[in-house]
Amino acid sequence: MQSHKILVIDDNPDLREIITHNLTREGFSIIQSQGALDGIQKATDEKPDLIILDVVLPVMDGFQVCAILKGKRETADIPVIFLSARDQVDDKVRGLNLGGIDYISKPFKSEELNAKIKSLLRSRDHDISLNPLSLLPGNKIIEEKLHAMLRNGKKFAVGYVDIDNFKSYNDKYGFFRGDEVLLFLSKTLSSAIRILGAEEDFIGHIGGDDFLFISVPEKVESICKTIITNFDEHVPSFYDSSDREAGYIESVNRLGIPTIIPLMTLSVAVVTNQNRDINHPGEMAAIAAELKSYLKSFPGSNFKIDQRTANESKEIIEKKKIMVIEPNTDIARKFDQALIKKNVFVRYVENGASALLLMTSMKPDLILMNSHLPLIDGFTLFGQIKKNKDFEKIPVFIYSSEPFDRLITRGEVQIPPENFIDLNNLDSYISDIIQKVV
Repeated sequence: MQSHKILVIDDNPDLREIITHNLTREGFSIIQSQGALDGIQKATDEKPDLIILDVVLPVMDGFQVCAILKGKRETADIPVIFLSARDQVDDKVRGLNLGGIDYISKPFKSEELNAKIKSLLRSRDHDISLNPLSLLPGNKIIEEKLHAMLRNGKKFAVGYVDIDNFKSYNDKYGFFRGDEVLLFLSKTLSSAIRILGAEEDFIGHIGGDDFLFISVPEKVESICKTIITNFDEHVPSFYDSSDREAGYIESVNRLGIPTIIPLMTLSVAVVTNQNRDINHPGEMAAIAAELKSYLKSFPGSNFKIDQRTANESKEIIEKKKIMVIEPNTDIARKFDQALIKKNVFVRYVENGASALLLMTSMKPDLILMNSHLPLIDGFTLFGQIKKNKDFEKIPVFIYSSEPFDRLITRGEVQIPPENFIDLNNLDSYISDIIQKVV
């Protein structure tokens, strides 16, 4: 049996030692604390599986300690057993109302305490297999389900569902509003599976904004479309009106650079054994990660069903991806006219800060950008791209209506003449540049 961690908070050292000795013999790992403040700190740092809390403590009593623990996100779900020489009904009621899971009067028998702890931890181990927010099956049940599914040899489709831009939403609006979005997605998945899925279909909550569903291959496309349609229709309502009308939120990235984050969307990566054998859940997760990375390079909500065979390349062979960093819609239309007949995917970004944020997930094959950009100008951005090992090999072309000899000295990294495009002659340049990449 895996050793459960139990925190004992009691100012009586003799009683702490008796409880520690008794529970250690039963296979538990014990953390001792002699007072309220120290106990709160150890509960926060150690994340025990259960807390035994004396009611009578110096500084503050056990009821106050419990109230603080239940009010902290890190410790709210840890079960608390009160110990007290006070045997009044009112005290017991108060302890249970504060979130305590049991109340044991002193003196107590060790056998009684042991039995209650084992019972509570068995129950908690079962409950912990469910995600505490969505109450959907968590990682343990998901893994068991995937192993069982692989053993039975039937054809399956596993959809890995991820919310794009969820972290930025959480950072701005807070965890409670973020939890509302997660519950909404949970209900959206459950509804789609109930209406469109097969009898044995399954939904799980991997954690955070990552969910999973299992269905049969012939139903998965309609399920994906329904999930995305419902999510896109309702997710704007989770934003304040100003952000909803703007279509984005303003944020600051890890470098401290102001940036614009689009509203939340979904990426749904579907892994199936229709055309290949899959032998382990880890294989499915690796394929899903590859698919999700690809999907996140596209705007909006998207899904992809991987139907490659095992002998095919691990690369997802699709359209070449071009990032155009351009705030002017008239210039963007020129690119549309030049690229419309090319087998490429174009992602337009309005400023350099957003472009830097997007590059990691998109991994563009080519970058075209104006020299005049908001937030970060094109010359500074060119230098940052070329200094970054992840991006340095991406071809980058910068264009301007100003003559090249006026621009060459700007920025930290000098722009080679062959990477400069005269905006006045854009049409004649663009086709040749695209041809080199495509």
